[in-house]
Amino acid sequence: MIIDTTRFGGIEVDDSMILTLKGGLLGFADATNFILIDHAPQSPFRWLQSAQIPELAFVVIDPFEAIEDYPLEPLMQALKEIGIQESEEIAVGVIVTFRKGPPGNTVNLLAPLVFSVDSRTGVQTVLHNLKYGTQHPLTIAKPVTSENNQTGRIEISPQSLTQV
Repeated sequence: MIIDTTRFGGIEVDDSMILTLKGGLLGFADATNFILIDHAPQSPFRWLQSAQIPELAFVVIDPFEAIEDYPLEPLMQALKEIGIQESEEIAVGVIVTFRKGPPGNTVNLLAPLVFSVDSRTGVQTVLHNLKYGTQHPLTIAKPVTSENNQTGRIEISPQSLTQV
């Protein structure tokens, strides 16, 4: 199948690569089918590209790249509500927003996307936990090998994603 996109042109994908998001994305209820596109080799970022709306694509990242203690239990509950069993392997993503000015680069930890890896079916859920918000500062919690980086963390800038 060919998926038309405004960002990447036409992309040929196998039907088995389609992710189905029950209820669509918040604000985009009609967008229920997506594909994931790697941003670059070794990059923690991926593009969540709509298979139905060519101009609809978001940068996503595994929330565990941003924080270490992201809760899994509410995500499992969200999958149960759409008929996914607890024993299935899951994948989680959060939407990234890049800004040059304040508040800077952020991730939406309040409304994660959670998918069953087996069925490729998922849901965007809203966590009812005030600990997380829609504009959590994005700093990748991975060590840097450069000796001149004193923090040991990677700071992400809009320029690091040339397609954004």
